[in-house]
Amino acid sequence: MNLHPGAFHGSYILIQIAPDYFTAAAPSAGNGLHTTEPFITASVIKDVPIWAFHGDNDRFCPVKRDQELFAEMKELGGNMKLTRWKGDGHGVAEKMIAGSDNGTTEISSERCDPEPVFLK
Repeated sequence: MNLHPGAFHGSYILIQIAPDYFTAAAPSAGNGLHTTEPFITASVIKDVPIWAFHGDNDRFCPVKRDQELFAEMKELGGNMKLTRWKGDGHGVAEKMIAGSDNGTTEISSERCDPEPVFLK
């Protein structure tokens, strides 16, 4: 695996390095900075249940990267949910609490838990 030194963005890279170590993950606004190359391989992480959260107006880690990963996971029948927060930027952690109403969640396959609320 050839990684750019600045490409270590939290949950995704840890899952990719050791996918059998994790039972699930909930990445928040992270799948590559503007300045890094894409580095996540969907086929490596497709079996780990992932519920990713991202603001659609994130200027630090573009939501496009999570959308591309989600599309790959969907093709592979991966276990990923993606919640996008309309109008939000990089700081979305507080939106993960029940009651936030501007998020839209997509499911990559029938393998995903259909629960719509992260911290119910």
